[in-house]
Amino acid sequence: MGRKRTAEDRRRHAEWNGYIDDEATAGVDDTPVPRNVLPYTRARCDVQVGL
Repeated sequence: MGRKRTAEDRRRHAEWNGYIDDEATAGVDDTPVPRNVLPYTRARCDVQVGL
């Protein structure tokens, strides 16, 4: 398995392929984006945690 690509690696690869957009890449970082857990997923997890 390869190493995780960082935001800088992705930006460098995009520029190498000809994509340059400073405004779009200004806010790119490696912080995770939290998402809400869907109700059916929460119900399945609650059952597993209960066991």
